[in-house]
Amino acid sequence: PAQASTPAPATPATPAAPATPAPAAPIVLQQLKVSGGDIHWRDQANASPAQDIKLSKLEINATGLSTAVDAKPAQLNLSVTENGHGTLAFDGQVQPLKAQVSGKLKLERIDLAAYRNYLARSPVTDIAGKLSGNSTLQLRDGHIKLDDTSVDLADLRLTPPGKGAQPISLQSLSLQAKNLSDTLDQPIPFKLQARFDKAGSAELSGQAASHLKQLDLDLDVKDLPITPFQHYFTNVLNVTFSSGLVSAKGKLAVTPPLESQKLALDYKGEAAVTNLRMQDKVTSTDFLRWRTLAVSGIQARLGARMQVALEKITLSNFYARAILSDKGRLNLQDIVVADAQEQGSITDDSKKDSKDATPGNIGSSRKTTSTAPVTTPAASADAPIVRIGQVVLEGGNINYTDNFVKPNYTANMTGLAGTIGQISSEKPQPAPVNISGKIDNDAPLQISGSLNPLFKPMYLDLKASANGVQLPRLTPYSAKYAGYPITKGKLSMDVQYKIENDKLVAQNDLRIEQLTFGERVDSPDATKLPVMLAVSLLKDRDGNINLNLPISGSLSDPEFSVGGIIVRVFVNLIVKAVTSPFALIGSMFRADEHIGELRYIEFAPGSSEVTDEVRKKLDALGYVLHERPGIKLDITGRVDPQVDDQGLRQEALERKMRGLKRADLIAREGQPSGPVRISPAERGKYLERVYKDSKFDKPRNMIGLSKSLPPEEMEKMILEHTEVTQDDLRNLAQRRADQVRNYLQEQSVIDPARIFLIAPRLDGTGIPAKEPKARVELTIQ
Repeated sequence: PAQASTPAPATPATPAAPATPAPAAPIVLQQLKVSGGDIHWRDQANASPAQDIKLSKLEINATGLSTAVDAKPAQLNLSVTENGHGTLAFDGQVQPLKAQVSGKLKLERIDLAAYRNYLARSPVTDIAGKLSGNSTLQLRDGHIKLDDTSVDLADLRLTPPGKGAQPISLQSLSLQAKNLSDTLDQPIPFKLQARFDKAGSAELSGQAASHLKQLDLDLDVKDLPITPFQHYFTNVLNVTFSSGLVSAKGKLAVTPPLESQKLALDYKGEAAVTNLRMQDKVTSTDFLRWRTLAVSGIQARLGARMQVALEKITLSNFYARAILSDKGRLNLQDIVVADAQEQGSITDDSKKDSKDATPGNIGSSRKTTSTAPVTTPAASADAPIVRIGQVVLEGGNINYTDNFVKPNYTANMTGLAGTIGQISSEKPQPAPVNISGKIDNDAPLQISGSLNPLFKPMYLDLKASANGVQLPRLTPYSAKYAGYPITKGKLSMDVQYKIENDKLVAQNDLRIEQLTFGERVDSPDATKLPVMLAVSLLKDRDGNINLNLPISGSLSDPEFSVGGIIVRVFVNLIVKAVTSPFALIGSMFRADEHIGELRYIEFAPGSSEVTDEVRKKLDALGYVLHERPGIKLDITGRVDPQVDDQGLRQEALERKMRGLKRADLIAREGQPSGPVRISPAERGKYLERVYKDSKFDKPRNMIGLSKSLPPEEMEKMILEHTEVTQDDLRNLAQRRADQVRNYLQEQSVIDPARIFLIAPRLDGTGIPAKEPKARVELTIQ
């Protein structure tokens, strides 16, 4: 109760010191519970369209929450259901005043498909899978650290962009890591495991250096399927992968492109691609496949300068489909799309985008706007360094089809096996090559020599031989270009190609057995030259053809084409066989035999005598006819009055002198056994007797008797008064032809049915000025 009192006397007031507020009493919340809560979240800033997230069944249980400075951390348990399926949970401690959190974070079966709207700027258009994981979480001083982190992804499916793209399938993905933080100031040991389908798996384990400056990994990949990843490079290839598994085991060091450092990869180990099947994107035709491509002893570094060393490459049970298009372009050139907007079939010309044959294509006509040689550029200082210890081929099959000719032609090279030795882009030393196989499972094939395709300029010195290739398979070629199908024959060949300092020198020795053609067919591309004549000229008596086709040229010349040169050599061979057949068959003899020109047989003016020189030529001609039983011979006797008129007069004189001597011999000794010849000592005697027997007017002496003259004047008068008629010239031409025919039939035993006498020619028309006019002309048919 209030009581009244007498107030005290007033005294002067003293200023009071400001009052210090008492510290606020700490807020303590002994327990906080939230049950059955819902949170709806919409993110329009980072997702397109906006991402809606619903968190339901929110459960919070916190005890000992306090704002006291020295308060103990509060216990916090939190759980929530994410989008009706997954769960998030936290069990740990918090200190709100210090903004510190520590504890266990756990995720279970978060459905990734619900977050596809966040993929607008990513390389995939859709995602599916279940995410689970747990980690030790620490939030302190504004920094987050995750330790003992384990993340598991089940049934992951990523869909790349593109119409009809199939999702990539991953059965499971597991990540374990330590020392994850937003500062990245500690090394991060981690292990990543993935499983594809039932057999494929990949494991990466190792450590990331602080600030991710270096990653050192142990890599172990087993049967990783290629097909799920092909959509990421489909725009640059004209092929698809219907199967293929990648395996690798080794150590991988990665330098990320951070701050001033550039991306670098360093791998040591081995790798393999198995059961690969590559198909034409348009037609789904098999293009390339193999059972195993294994590479051991890999040391590869990709950085400022690529360096790759491969100890051994083994390719087994492989198949390649090589096709030459109707424009002369090899399909191997079209695996990579030159223009991402132009894709087409590499196995079907009718479904390929129109492309002109480019320089260097096999069989193409090489066209260029410049004929200046192209200089091979020197290797740059940062050019890749590649070293290969050995290449081993096992069980190979290359199936080649030529659509450049119609109908097309296909040949199989089967059972290819062998080795290629050590090569390097740094050293010019070539590697030994030894490869064997068969053509069409029949004709043996052998390739040997040395090469180094990595070093610039390239070096190659290879020999190849094939025996007994069945030629009827080449009927499309022969029908198109020769106008005749091949019905029988075998080809054997020994070829040698050498490339050094950008120069090619090649030798092609071909042996064709029993080449037989069918009936002629109509082909607009067939040569108008008489092919059958050329074949007859080339065939020996056993029905075989032996050819030597050398070629050479500069690879840096834009006009140079190996295929084009070989075609020209064949065409030139046929042209030579038709236009200069004797020049062709003359190559059967050595130069030191001095056979001379075989297209004519030269006689002395006015004579048809078979001299030793004539006999030498006729023996050579007989050998040719014997070795080339398919050819026939036309014989035309020729005379030229300007040469043979005087010769006939001389021959008539010689004949009269021989007749007089023959009569003398018969009178003394009887019929002579051999030809009669006039010796120099006898010539004057018999010349005078012919002179006396001649009926022309002779110079006389003073008493009217024939005047005695020197032998030269007598011979001159005899020749002047000897008459040569057209019949004499014709008979001389005919005698010459008969002499050649008789010699070939009797001495060389040539079937008379192969020799034809042509009507004589009695002038020198058409004979070159430097060639003899007294002769027999020979024509092969």
